[in-house]
Amino acid sequence: GTADQYIIKADADLSRVANVAEQIKSSVGVMRRFTLGLSSTRVMCNIESARLPNGGGSLVDVIRQLGLFQAEVEENLDQIEGFCLKIQENVESLGRSIKKIQGSK
Repeated sequence: GTADQYIIKADADLSRVANVAEQIKSSVGVMRRFTLGLSSTRVMCNIESARLPNGGGSLVDVIRQLGLFQAEVEENLDQIEGFCLKIQENVESLGRSIKKIQGSK
């Protein structure tokens, strides 16, 4: 009946939510690799600033700002990844509940 249709739809929608959460986690991994590139850029900038006669004053500011930005990005990626894991845990829990409902019919 109607209840069975809702159960089937809920199960399908949970699968879609789980897939999106996994896609987001995968994107977080890609973004983490990009932030590693920022680390390399900062190291190279530090090397270049040491070679400059005035100590690379403005370059040092750029390096510092880049470091702050990188730390903020990494913190945000950690939060996003944590939210994805929580979503996946909740999807699994709801999925088990749906299976119990289906089994009791």
